[in-house]
Amino acid sequence: MRRGAWIVALAVFAAACNGGGGDEGPTSGGVLRVAGRGLGALDPAQAVEPARVAAADLVFDTVVGYSPETGEAQPLLATEWTVSEDQRRFTFTLADDAEFHDGSPVTADDVKASWERVVAPDTGSPVAGLLAAVDGFAQARDGTAGLAGIRARDDRTLVVELTAPQSDFVLNLTHPALGVLPEGRMRPRRKPVGSGPFRVERVEEGILELRAAEGHDVFLDGVELHDVERSRQAIGAIEDGGADAAMLRGTSKAPDDTTIATGDYLAVGYYALNLRNPKFADERVRAAIVLAIDGEAVVEVGYGGSAGTASGIVPMIAAGAGDDVCEGRCGPDRARAEQLLSEVFGQAPPPTIFLDYDDSSLQQRVAEELQRQLGEVGITAELRAHPAEEYDDFLVNGDPEMFRFGWVGEVPAAREFLTPVFVPDAPENVLGVRPPDLVPSLTAAAEATNGEQRAAAYETAQESVLDQWCVIPLAQFTTRYAAAEGVRDLEVTPFGSFDATAVWIEDR
Repeated sequence: MRRGAWIVALAVFAAACNGGGGDEGPTSGGVLRVAGRGLGALDPAQAVEPARVAAADLVFDTVVGYSPETGEAQPLLATEWTVSEDQRRFTFTLADDAEFHDGSPVTADDVKASWERVVAPDTGSPVAGLLAAVDGFAQARDGTAGLAGIRARDDRTLVVELTAPQSDFVLNLTHPALGVLPEGRMRPRRKPVGSGPFRVERVEEGILELRAAEGHDVFLDGVELHDVERSRQAIGAIEDGGADAAMLRGTSKAPDDTTIATGDYLAVGYYALNLRNPKFADERVRAAIVLAIDGEAVVEVGYGGSAGTASGIVPMIAAGAGDDVCEGRCGPDRARAEQLLSEVFGQAPPPTIFLDYDDSSLQQRVAEELQRQLGEVGITAELRAHPAEEYDDFLVNGDPEMFRFGWVGEVPAAREFLTPVFVPDAPENVLGVRPPDLVPSLTAAAEATNGEQRAAAYETAQESVLDQWCVIPLAQFTTRYAAAEGVRDLEVTPFGSFDATAVWIEDR
């Protein structure tokens, strides 16, 4: 099963920012000290959890970056790219001045070698699937060949061939795990050579010391990443003055006198109905259940301020999420829910349903709030908690009814949250849902020749799932950092990192 497919023990993160700058504006200088759990090895191919992503993002540049403001890829190592009419060939032009920290140029061969390393079985990268659409992926994955679909036309030109149309494939390349290393030095050492805004100065037990790299426009002199064993230690590091910012996990509370800001993470949580269960055969029953639920109230009870309310099954931070897809397709509308139940059951009570979830205090709170809200429209729900380590198997091999579900994405694109879960007969389609317009809409999005066409197709695809009345969007997971006084413009990325080129430290 794909990494991150189930949100069972999802760590909830967020970004910190106090938004402003003083009247004098950004000032240069200073070292930002960030404490967090799980930094691990500084290897972009292993950058999955936000702490590792943050480290890779600082040291290694990708070919393209992602702009949450536009929902599109933006230049980074590549200054421009073109796409063939059939949406299968992408041609990238690397910047003439793109260099590694040792002064050597970044070439198309470096990019090809870095990507092939991610796919190679010996690397064990959990995000090799980012390149699954590239021609030759299967052979590269089993180690019998390189990626046939990637070739360096010359030092500055890289051509990528896909096996099928995927108009927004370039979004896959924004993940920090695809950071570029020099071709001849593919094994990151204690002081790996990257091309990002910060270079590795020193690595010691638990501390990664970085310094601003030449040729990059940054305010900070450097960044120190402090690896801790427990989340509480990250918070304590701010309290005792040992850190300027800390990654927060779960519902951890930030220290006093710190600023918290929240950025959407590529993860959503929802409850779903098993359409294979005869209790949910009548669409009116499903609609009544969905309309009975006030998602905002559920999230407030269960997550407090550590998560936002989902506006659909695709995070709003992802390209193609759509606008108002929940309108008329999500609750709360309890009057309509009661009317539908009356049409189906008359004066008789609806059958009792089970609420299935992985056992934790947080999910217990969520389930109890759902139970309460369903009871208000006359639906009796019984709670059925399952050991967390057995929950995946239960969803696949058991008989879930109304169950907790969700998805962690690796690509900021709507397809990442639609294709694996809702396409008929997909391995992770444990709902048994078969939306009639989903596959045609996803195909249209893949073949779209412009962003407007693609966005419209993705919106139709998401609406086709919600029209089946089998998903109740609840939580939009977030990334949170706590920042001490004086830390300015610490802005989160969809991957759980932060834009270190924008951060500055106010004179204290």
